[in-house]
Amino acid sequence: MIKTFGVRGNLLLSFIGISGFAILTTGAAIYSFLVLQILLDRITEQRMPMALTAQELSYRVERSIAKTPSLLSAKSPQERSQSWDRISFEIEAIDRLLLLPDNQGFASDTLNLLQNHLGLLRANLFSLYTLVGERIELADRKQLILDQMHKSQEGILIVLDNWITSVDNNVQRLNTTLKDDRISVEDRAVSEKELIKSLTLSTSLQKTLHSITEIYLILFEITVAETQEEIDLFELRMQWSLESLATLSDSVEPQLKDLISAEIERFKFFVQGEKNMPSLRAQEINLIASSQSVEQQNISLSDELTKVVEIIVGDSQRDISDATIQAHAVQRKISIILFIIVLMSLASSILIVWLYVDRNLIARLTALSSSMLAIAGGNLRAPLPGPDSRDEIGQMAAALVTFRDT
Repeated sequence: MIKTFGVRGNLLLSFIGISGFAILTTGAAIYSFLVLQILLDRITEQRMPMALTAQELSYRVERSIAKTPSLLSAKSPQERSQSWDRISFEIEAIDRLLLLPDNQGFASDTLNLLQNHLGLLRANLFSLYTLVGERIELADRKQLILDQMHKSQEGILIVLDNWITSVDNNVQRLNTTLKDDRISVEDRAVSEKELIKSLTLSTSLQKTLHSITEIYLILFEITVAETQEEIDLFELRMQWSLESLATLSDSVEPQLKDLISAEIERFKFFVQGEKNMPSLRAQEINLIASSQSVEQQNISLSDELTKVVEIIVGDSQRDISDATIQAHAVQRKISIILFIIVLMSLASSILIVWLYVDRNLIARLTALSSSMLAIAGGNLRAPLPGPDSRDEIGQMAAALVTFRDT
């Protein structure tokens, strides 16, 4: 069948055959590039953004947790608002990041786990914000009572100091009078009686001052108590001191008794009133404990989120590693295929040149040329190549035979 194509057709078929191997080589190369592109897209468009988003989430969570101590230590509504604004900025950044994973290859269960943990973290942070607000409000009420206590203490101490000073001056005056030998017996008796009364009053005033100072000291200790047990202990000491002060008021003169009674009522307001100091301090301790518990929960949530992120990043790294291995495998496979195709192309080119061009075309053309030269030299008996081939060379050989025979 090949003989029917002629030289031109055979050469064209040879060219098409060689070109076909080149096309196969090019197709294999294009296929390898496409596979590599798919693997690279899988890395750059899915796993890398997912890993970066997860790490950014972890970073934002850590930043929001790191800002909670400033919120806990806020002393005023302004400081509380400023700290919350900084935390809110991180929360908004987290919310924006949560909008991205749907398009970045996050598994639905992983995304739900992230959203649940972040939702709990957001709720805990807001709870912490609320607790700090309650603590600041409570601290303001406690400070108001502290100011009242300081003012009351200052007032009663001034009264008692002035009274004690007056009584001491009176005692000194009476002692001086009694040392005077010129006073009469009646005046001496009156002075002695007055001296005994002044000394008794001075002792009562000193005891009153000591008791009142001790009670105020207990009240101030309550304001810095660390546990409910300490508050209970201070309240018990307060009760004993008030009972001792009440007992003392029964044995003093009416004027001092009225002062002690008024002071006892004031103490009861500070200790047993609607907004008494022990109750306020107990509430403050509970709020501080609740804040610390919420902060600890936030730290635990942050740790759990970090573990989830580590799992995501680990999965992404493994997927990237698998894609890289696949890319290398494809590269090796395509390299082998290209090598085989190139060898086949070279082999086919060699076979075409050796079997067809050299043994067929060139050999026949050489024989035809030799015959033509012999006939031109006058040798009409020179052998001619057989005109059995139907291609152009066969036609030339047939024409030469006709030319020789005529």
